[in-house]
Amino acid sequence: MTARYRARRSAAHQRFSLAIRGRKMARITITLKDFASYSEATPATLVIEKPIAMIYGTNGSGKSTIARALRHHSNPALGPAGKCQISVTGLANPEILIYDADYVEDTFQPKEGAGIKGIFTLGKKSAEDLAAIAEAEQLLTVAQAKLPELEAQIAQIGTALDAAEVAAKEATWQIKKDYALSPLRFCLESESLLGDKGRLLTHLLKVPAADGSHSLEELLATAHELDEDNPTAKPEPVTEDFVHFALEGDPTLGAVIAPSTDSRLSPLIDRLASQNWVKEGIELSAQTQGICPFCQQTEPHDLKAELERMFDDAYESSTSHINHLVDQYTAVAASLETLASSPALQDIYALEDAGLQKALGDTRAIVSTNLGLLRSKASSPSVPVSLTDSSAEFASLRDRLDDLRERVHKYNTSIASIANSRRTLAEHFWSRMKHDYATVIAAYESERNRLTHERETLLGERAAASQDVGIKRESLATLRKDATNIESAVENINRRIQSIGLSGFAIEKDATHPGYYHIARGHQGKAAYKSLSEGEKTLVTFLYFMEWLAGSHNSNGAANKSQRIVVVDDPISSLSHNHIYDIASLIGLKIMKPAEFAQVIVLTHSLFFFHELLKVASSEKKKMQTFQVRKDPHSTIQSIQPDDLRNDYRAYWKVIADAVASGRYSVSLPIAMRYVLEHFFSFVGAQQSLEECLVELESEAGEFKPFFRYINRQSHADEININDLPAVSPELYLGKFREVFVKCQQELHFDHMIQVAAPSP
Repeated sequence: MTARYRARRSAAHQRFSLAIRGRKMARITITLKDFASYSEATPATLVIEKPIAMIYGTNGSGKSTIARALRHHSNPALGPAGKCQISVTGLANPEILIYDADYVEDTFQPKEGAGIKGIFTLGKKSAEDLAAIAEAEQLLTVAQAKLPELEAQIAQIGTALDAAEVAAKEATWQIKKDYALSPLRFCLESESLLGDKGRLLTHLLKVPAADGSHSLEELLATAHELDEDNPTAKPEPVTEDFVHFALEGDPTLGAVIAPSTDSRLSPLIDRLASQNWVKEGIELSAQTQGICPFCQQTEPHDLKAELERMFDDAYESSTSHINHLVDQYTAVAASLETLASSPALQDIYALEDAGLQKALGDTRAIVSTNLGLLRSKASSPSVPVSLTDSSAEFASLRDRLDDLRERVHKYNTSIASIANSRRTLAEHFWSRMKHDYATVIAAYESERNRLTHERETLLGERAAASQDVGIKRESLATLRKDATNIESAVENINRRIQSIGLSGFAIEKDATHPGYYHIARGHQGKAAYKSLSEGEKTLVTFLYFMEWLAGSHNSNGAANKSQRIVVVDDPISSLSHNHIYDIASLIGLKIMKPAEFAQVIVLTHSLFFFHELLKVASSEKKKMQTFQVRKDPHSTIQSIQPDDLRNDYRAYWKVIADAVASGRYSVSLPIAMRYVLEHFFSFVGAQQSLEECLVELESEAGEFKPFFRYINRQSHADEININDLPAVSPELYLGKFREVFVKCQQELHFDHMIQVAAPSP
């Protein structure tokens, strides 16, 4: 470790310990299910409720899937992430900003080709400008804080109103229990109160007066006398005057409605008899953006004019008239259906009247047929149709309805006196119930009125607060727009590039695309992103991301850091150890600052990087959560202590030991075995011996050839060989794995490491 490296880390530790103060708490609950390597049957749940979360997982364990799920949640346009569910609480307007491979591709290889989007941040303005912005931000924060409080109070009142109503409904439901099986049952039946507690309470509240003078014994006795025949008035049929017969004989229906012959297209269209098809195509042409709906080529310049000449005013008038006929006849059919479903025609008198049923059926059938012909004429005006005259059927139906009305009227007249008696009895019953439940009703109405008044007051306050937030947001946007630019972000990124010892390239404003950047290499000017080395790409994209966290892609510079959740997924690919520390230091000092961001989540596969971050944040472990992602056979997440993870080498030995202990094969098993072999034999300088042993063992164990071929390859991204491996028992693989150490005379190291890594009993 160089002196410069040690000095920078020591200073970073001191500054970081002073940085974390008063962070606004957020809580994220992530349930991963049926997505990538996560199981559908047994979902994995990750709950982050501290300001800092660090998540470690080996390659292929499912670590980056967590960031992908968060990206889908923050961008609904990406669609659902399997059956994952994510909730964020504690923040008014949470914003999730994610650094991962997708972010790099979208930002530095944009599909629109304009370049790298500029980041708007506060520029070098006067102290007065900055003070005005800070004051506006504070005022907006205070105004926004009122809204959740008001919403919570309104919700509490809603809950109290619901509780008061439930209590009143339960109390008054006793009326149904007491009288549903008594002769007074009709008092509840007539208002449909036997199956609805809310309806019963509402009815009782509407009873005009309470009267306790009505004796319940007398009410029951009178009801018993009236209940002997249980007569009920029948509904009388109501019919409309179906004056529509002129529609059925309209001469337009039998006419051939054809386009004008003035257009040069008329002869061809007429010869092909394609008028209706062409008319439909014209209606679709507005959606084709200059493409001919018939031939799919660019429209001829005079196509629309020629078509308009064909389908002239006379044609349009005729087709419009037909559509009007369809609407009128549709109304007739609807009225007929309303009549058929009316209570009067569902009564036993109507249902048992064979003549009425036949007349109704004949009329509905002929109207349905005519309506179909009308609609056919509307869709094909050039085809004549002839409607059937329905006047006879309607006359028969009207006569039958008149007979039904006369029968119902006679019946209702005969029971009128009984109905009046029942009506009076029901009024007396409900007046007595209003008296008996007066205390319940008074308590409910008093509480309801009080809570309703409070809610209306709060709703007014919420409306005023929302308006105030809008005004303050506009004011702040104006101030920011006047004070922001993209130059400051360029300066900050380039300064950081230089501070970590890189040279030869920088970020510049793009003169040809205002509001964008590009990468430049000194006097050579603009350079392609792909010309950077992998390490340079990682550093410049992460430095850009850091600047983005503090700014905005909008000219108003809106960046509410206290509402931002920062997710960083493995930002250290292809970096030297010095630069890995640079990234760890930047994350610790510039991102893991409680006063800046609501929450910071870092995911990594590197234990070196993991421990460097722990060192930077060593004084703030109480504000940190640490997790490990494992895959066996599906991905799982468990909370761990920071000291549970030692180094990569021991971690891979633990993957091997855990797989053997569980007895379940996992794709992580051969990955871990190959990692161990490469690193151990490289460390002891015996790579050649390892290769020779693997070749010899491969020839001896034919059934394990894919396994030995895989662990003898040099690339950790060889997915083909992983898929070739059979899912055999981990113990069998472990036996072949041990043979490698035995043949290379390193069995003592194998026995020691497998014992150290073994799970605790």
